[in-house]
Amino acid sequence: MASVKGIIQEEAVGAIEATEETNVVESPAQTNSLFAALAIPDFRHLWIGSLISNVGSWMQLIGTGWLVLQLTHSPFWLGVVSFTGAVPILVLSLFAGVLADRVDRRRLLLVTQSTAGVLALLLAVLVTLHRINIVLILIITALTATAMAFNMPAWQAMIPDLVGKERLTNAVGLNSAAFNGAAVIGPAFAGLIVGTFGVSVCFYLNAISFIAVIGALLRIKASCTGSDSTRASITESLGGGLHFISHHRIVFVLFWMAAITSLLARPYLQLMPVIAESVLHGGPRTYGTLMAANGVGALAGALLTASLNRVTHKGFVLLGSALAFGIALIAFASSRNLILSLALLALIGGGTTLYMGTTNTVLLTQVTDEMRGRVMSMYSLIGAGVMPVGALVLGGAASAVANPPLVIAIGGAIVAANVLVMAIGAPALRKME
Repeated sequence: MASVKGIIQEEAVGAIEATEETNVVESPAQTNSLFAALAIPDFRHLWIGSLISNVGSWMQLIGTGWLVLQLTHSPFWLGVVSFTGAVPILVLSLFAGVLADRVDRRRLLLVTQSTAGVLALLLAVLVTLHRINIVLILIITALTATAMAFNMPAWQAMIPDLVGKERLTNAVGLNSAAFNGAAVIGPAFAGLIVGTFGVSVCFYLNAISFIAVIGALLRIKASCTGSDSTRASITESLGGGLHFISHHRIVFVLFWMAAITSLLARPYLQLMPVIAESVLHGGPRTYGTLMAANGVGALAGALLTASLNRVTHKGFVLLGSALAFGIALIAFASSRNLILSLALLALIGGGTTLYMGTTNTVLLTQVTDEMRGRVMSMYSLIGAGVMPVGALVLGGAASAVANPPLVIAIGGAIVAANVLVMAIGAPALRKME
């Protein structure tokens, strides 16, 4: 979709230094509370800015999906738009990870966020002037995805710079809560706005929302420069990152699970316009309501992630949430009742957010500071690059068999089976604290 900046923003040194200088020892209650990371000003400003910006992102996501469907009347084109957004991420994410390990991440984010904001405004103007078509949507999607390819690894790698490792799990959960809290508000507003004023208003509001996150980035005082000081070439740095992943068993298994889930199950969201219109016989408000229900569950999952700062056995949490996600997808595909579908989408949203949040946290704690940007860029590649490829596959399959619910059910079944195989074949994952 044209708005991809929010997909992987699921996630202060200054405050830590201040604590050391004043010899203040924080109690466990302070570091383990649900909102512990918000006590750090840099992170708090960024969190508020991202919450506002993510509302705009979700509004644009809903508006774009509905616009594409009205222009083409085909679920296949929904997949094509998502795939177009995947190409720059697939090509550039790894190089972006190397860059995030070498430059000031805050300045890099200022460039990427400003670029995406201008593109959102361009999309709004084209719709207002009735100059929009599927080709222009694809071009804007590709340009936005290029900016986001550099945005995502820098964003995720910067979170530990702001909060330190003590609050990392909490910060990841709150970062996800900002995204998924917006997923409750954004789709609901978008459904009303699209039906009342048209899709262009969604795009204008998203362009304006970028001001909040850009302002937050300008206020950050912590040092956010990557710590990779080697003189290795880009290809050597990439090779080092790939070597780390392939030789670190837990990290490799996490990447494998994320790839399967992103390819065959998480693209269910791209088929929501079709489910709303053809299966549940609704319009844009039904579409917005379905996405909002998914957002309610995702918000609950994000807050649960934020509360896991001192929880042990994170491996069981990761496996259990992924399994619940797969099973709930199968049940959702069988539903023809709006209320039941909404309840199942809430469960799906909670399961996938808890799973992705736990995976994100474990990865950030398993990698060294020097590798953080590269590893997270590869994780971003899976989340924001592979998922749109899956959307193309699922969209094409849904068009071929004329049965989108069946395609969703098959994806859920494969994910559930993969979780069981990993639980048996990778005992270290089950024992992971």
